[in-house]
Amino acid sequence: MSVDVYLAEKPRQGRALAAVLGCDRTGKGCMHNGKGTFVTWCIGHLLQALKPDDYSEAWKGWTLDHLPMVPGEWKHQPNDKTRDQLRIVSELLKKAGKVYISTDFDREGEAIARNVIRYAGYQGPLYRVCIKALNPKGLRKALDSIVPGKETINLYHSAVCRERSDWLVGMNGTRLFTLIARGAGFQETLHVGRVVCPMINLVVTRHQAIANFVPRSYWDLWADVSVQRGQFRAKWVPPEECTDEAGRCINKTLAEQTAAQLTGTGGVIEKAETTPSKESAPLPFHLNSLQQYGNVRYGYTADEVLAAAQSLYENHQAISYPRTECRYLPENMHAEAPEVMQALILSDASISGLVAGADLKRKGRCFNDRQLEGKSHEAIIPTAEKINLSSLTEIERNLYDAIRRFYIAQFYEHHEFNRTVIHVRAGKHEFMAKGRQPTKQGWKILFPDTEAFSEADNNEEDESEEQSSALPPVNQGEPAIISGPEVSGKHTRHPPYFTEATLLSAMEHISRYVTEEQFRRILKETSGLGTPATRASIIKTAVDRGYLIRKKRQLHASDKAVALMKALPPALKSPGLTAAWEQELERVARGEVSQDEFMRKITDWVSRIVHGFKASLTATEGQGSTQAAALKQTFSEARGTVHKCFACGAELRRVKGKQGFFWGCANRDTCNKTFPDQKGLPQKPISEEDRPLCGDCGRPMTLRLGKKKEAKRASRFWGCSGYPECRAIAPYTKPKRDPLEA
Repeated sequence: MSVDVYLAEKPRQGRALAAVLGCDRTGKGCMHNGKGTFVTWCIGHLLQALKPDDYSEAWKGWTLDHLPMVPGEWKHQPNDKTRDQLRIVSELLKKAGKVYISTDFDREGEAIARNVIRYAGYQGPLYRVCIKALNPKGLRKALDSIVPGKETINLYHSAVCRERSDWLVGMNGTRLFTLIARGAGFQETLHVGRVVCPMINLVVTRHQAIANFVPRSYWDLWADVSVQRGQFRAKWVPPEECTDEAGRCINKTLAEQTAAQLTGTGGVIEKAETTPSKESAPLPFHLNSLQQYGNVRYGYTADEVLAAAQSLYENHQAISYPRTECRYLPENMHAEAPEVMQALILSDASISGLVAGADLKRKGRCFNDRQLEGKSHEAIIPTAEKINLSSLTEIERNLYDAIRRFYIAQFYEHHEFNRTVIHVRAGKHEFMAKGRQPTKQGWKILFPDTEAFSEADNNEEDESEEQSSALPPVNQGEPAIISGPEVSGKHTRHPPYFTEATLLSAMEHISRYVTEEQFRRILKETSGLGTPATRASIIKTAVDRGYLIRKKRQLHASDKAVALMKALPPALKSPGLTAAWEQELERVARGEVSQDEFMRKITDWVSRIVHGFKASLTATEGQGSTQAAALKQTFSEARGTVHKCFACGAELRRVKGKQGFFWGCANRDTCNKTFPDQKGLPQKPISEEDRPLCGDCGRPMTLRLGKKKEAKRASRFWGCSGYPECRAIAPYTKPKRDPLEA
């Protein structure tokens, strides 16, 4: 007897779907209703792409002779950690008469399901459940709109193209440039990736701009202006011949002479304009803007925000699907607002006042079907489920509060204000004052402690000259008195270092950083670097592998990153080319480009790059030999700080193992010692005299690392070496000279 099988992406997603389908009987790795309907699940990727070593014995060694590596037949193998679940899913699929793909409705989710279905050999009827929210109402809506599997097959083809093209670039590029670097004595592995390299290049380019920046002096002149109804501060407008491209005065003598001439001078109001203005509420979040908000407001990393948002979606069913790149909602979802608002009040009575101020008949600009064309998911909003706020972690509570406030803001009136500009003439000198005075708070009443955040794209320091207090009313032609002129010297500032928030914004709006006009034109507001679901992990991976360095909230480029970017050809570090590549993947997802055509182009492209570098490395004269010499020089200069082994004095190398990074001695024959990693530095072993004795049993204490409940980061503490017999702990206080520091 055949059965109906619903294949979810994760256990929690599967159980939520099972509850709606009435599958209340628990089986091993599945749930069912006893009548032939089964819900089972993957645990992420049950299958993984083969590595080069698994394809060919020849590819196990890293040599230039075997590059480029292009598999004749692409294969997957079971993930060892989830092999048992793969067997359960495969057995159910072999019994199935119908299969319903119920993974996340995106490219990755499609690949997770279809790879397993192909592995199991199922060829029967296939359907797609387009899940966008895991609460019961969202799941019922998805079950009411199931589509045939053939309608989403191109989404799978796009995922296959992404996986295989990333393999070709990553595996070949990593081996090629690592071998080149080793020839210059640089022993670290250099990781090359289609998206990570252009992202690193953004940070390296900013790093170099800061390093090469030469500050320039300029001078501001401010004065008090008195009129019949009050006083205000105004800024001198210097003559054009004495200014830089930003209109700043670069002639100190002229500024000081002007100030000396103005004290007690009479003037006249030459022009005064007050313009009523309004500001719409910020749109609901998509993943990128939520990550930026979390970084700017709380200092959370992009990876931390993604994990918390995913937990709000999967574990608490508190929000809609978070890995979205859209900030708009379908127009028919406006009718669901009363139900969502009621759930917000039931979850948290303290929010009732904010809900009471909302006009649910008001249709904010976020409800727009045209903005959803070509999008798989809408904006992140609260679900119509009552949730237990006390079960949320601190980061989950903070993000949930932001998500609900941004949703409620869609039903509030515009923020309104008057913008005033006054021009004052004092002889041949002109002064200008700008002011902004709110007249109606509108949606801003929802954000009393901070400005509502829309986008962290504030790459330059805020030089706003608007005065927050109201300027006094004036009439054109009325007299004024200039007093207290003051000249202040300033310097231009270098571009700011990237933060995670500004880097995420740069990755989303990559066209702003593209110099190639042909790419800028096609990428403007259409494609980004990476996807909303992958950007956080890309940044984290770059930090973990030593390409980016976190300094408080700033991201700095390492010597290793600078060297790699010098060595890479423009094609491998160009944001424009990479984003255009992502755009081609979108065309595959829409069925406009075939999988075979895409892969043929990428394979040819990778092969040309590899063969070109191999030829230059073997050249003995001409341009090729010059390029080879430049590459060796680049990596010989990028060795950075060399850390010595605490046991034998040989060089230490930072290695990533299953439990994270550690340092290993390069002298593996006679030493082979390893040492823990502490913020990118090797930890020196603690001598016996530096270890306190346990107050309970008298045995030496061991320095451990652990995280308290609700704490954001792990901290060090002393634990008894007799654990688990003795569980005594003691606080660790860093001495003036830390025995752990190298």
